[in-house]
Amino acid sequence: MRKQLHYEWHWFWDSGNGEMGNNGVHVIDLCRWALGQNQSPPRAISIGGRLGFDDCGETANTQIGLLDYQPAPLICEIRNVSVAKGTDSIGRFRNLTQGIIIDCEGGYFAGDASGGALFDKQGKKIKDILDDGNSMNFETSHLSNFASAVRSRKPMT
Repeated sequence: MRKQLHYEWHWFWDSGNGEMGNNGVHVIDLCRWALGQNQSPPRAISIGGRLGFDDCGETANTQIGLLDYQPAPLICEIRNVSVAKGTDSIGRFRNLTQGIIIDCEGGYFAGDASGGALFDKQGKKIKDILDDGNSMNFETSHLSNFASAVRSRKPMT
């Protein structure tokens, strides 16, 4: 059905489970690490569908999942539907078109596995956080330092 099955395997129920199972799992893993969660959530709910394409794909390309971790839930939204042409075609949230947002009482982190920045509640940048070159090892990266600070409620070192 597809000429590029080696990539498009995730669009068919026989071999995949949509964009959440293709790229979403990687983002969810990073968020779980930031939350200090290494197990499945006690509860989860998801909603999605195949939107914006009239093709032979079967699985969802747009999906929202809520993983009910305590004390903070993990919400993952993944979509590959453009709202317009150009660099902002997918839309922006906290000035990102993709990546990880960690919202906290006093501000938020916006970035990805390679780093990002801390912002106050008004969106003013407080500090850049750059990866140490080993983004696959979250426990030794600067992002790990941030996650530890959030968990401990102590300033970053």
